[in-house]
Amino acid sequence: MAFTQRRSVPSFTSLKDSQPTSRSSGLSSQASLPPRNAGPRPSRQPRRLQQAARALLLASALFGGTAPLTGERSSIQEVWAAPAGFVAGSQELALSAQPFSIPLSAGGERTPDPRKPVQRAPRPTAKPTPAPSPTPPSPTPAPQQAVSSSQDLGHQMQHLPAWVQVDDTAGLYSGYDDRAIVLTRLPQDTFLRVLGARGGRLFVRFAGDADHPAGVGWVAPNAVVPSEPGDGWMTSIRATPMFSGPDPALKPFLQLDSGTLVRVLGPAQQGRTPVRLYADDFSKVMNDGWVKSDDLQAAPAPSARVREVDNHPAKPNPFKNNPGGFIEAVGRAAQESQRKTAVPAAVTVAQAILESDWGDSLLAREANNLFGIKALGGFGNDGAVWMKTTEYDDNGDAYVTVAPFRAYKSVIDAIADHDQLFRRLPRYQPAFDTSDPQEFARRIMEGGYSTDPEYADKLIALMDRYNLYRFDS
Repeated sequence: MAFTQRRSVPSFTSLKDSQPTSRSSGLSSQASLPPRNAGPRPSRQPRRLQQAARALLLASALFGGTAPLTGERSSIQEVWAAPAGFVAGSQELALSAQPFSIPLSAGGERTPDPRKPVQRAPRPTAKPTPAPSPTPPSPTPAPQQAVSSSQDLGHQMQHLPAWVQVDDTAGLYSGYDDRAIVLTRLPQDTFLRVLGARGGRLFVRFAGDADHPAGVGWVAPNAVVPSEPGDGWMTSIRATPMFSGPDPALKPFLQLDSGTLVRVLGPAQQGRTPVRLYADDFSKVMNDGWVKSDDLQAAPAPSARVREVDNHPAKPNPFKNNPGGFIEAVGRAAQESQRKTAVPAAVTVAQAILESDWGDSLLAREANNLFGIKALGGFGNDGAVWMKTTEYDDNGDAYVTVAPFRAYKSVIDAIADHDQLFRRLPRYQPAFDTSDPQEFARRIMEGGYSTDPEYADKLIALMDRYNLYRFDS
């Protein structure tokens, strides 16, 4: 007979740090119960010990062995609490979309033998085998694979935002792959702290609101946009001056009205706190300055989009005004990749020219992404960046939107990922049935690589003009 009980484990505490008390002795009921003919218990045993022994024997008979703590995830609180074995610093994570089973500790003392004087026995050295978890009902997804290292969570990636906000509405998932379930829907402009990335999703922490409890989960990168932090917000409790520094001798350069919402930028000095002031609609930064600490009090984050302030300029293009050098550099890397993937080097070079503007695009200079590959279904080996892009609807009309793009540590990594993308996705397989680079370009276009209706013609024109076919020989 298994002992079952619902239990909520704190979201940000490792399961290894939570040691519930064992409800059984760790011994089987047969080993604990005395024989019927054992005779009277020794009279020298105190009455209280006799009563305790009877209680422990009864518990062992009913719940003998290691009792698993099980429960079905029937509420969002349980779903967020139980799976999140995340520990800050160790990046330990165990997410599962199934009903969970946590073995109770069996490290307690053994049940006293009522026929002998009570003695303490050594703790068992072998781990008891936990009872099997209940089989989840269909169609509950399979459990997620545990993430147990900083590399698994993408902490080696240099291009991941610290904070994001929900763009329109976003599903918060139980895991990082297609087996995960949607835990809840988050409303527009919800702030999320980014903890890492894996598969095709960001691992985030949600502070909670009136309708949703705090917890962790996974979101798709195309459902969010980078933002300013969602913590550290304060409001002025009275009209207060803003200074250019903490020095008391400085004169104010701006007066803030009472109730002005600002975000703290650092620790206070000399009775003043450094803050950032935004426009009324939070669309841009107005000023950074210092205000009197006594004139501020904590406030919730705004219910509005607060775009990330990017203070990292993109690197310069090493092939500026040198198209021949760009073709040769990309061509050599494309030839090496062609030997592994059979993607025509001529097509790869033409795509790099067209989509990166000869390596001068902001995406190429900031993220080494020459091909405009979006972070949908996966990230680059250096994370992702969010940028404005021109897309085309079903009618061929252009529109501008913000989308996540893969970031790479080098141009060689970008070319390797580009070619592997063609080999990996089934919709591009017909392109490998031809050895003609021009036909290859047409077939990847038919496979949906670009929404530009003239994309294949543009590639062919570049291959012809610069004789890029020479890289295929």
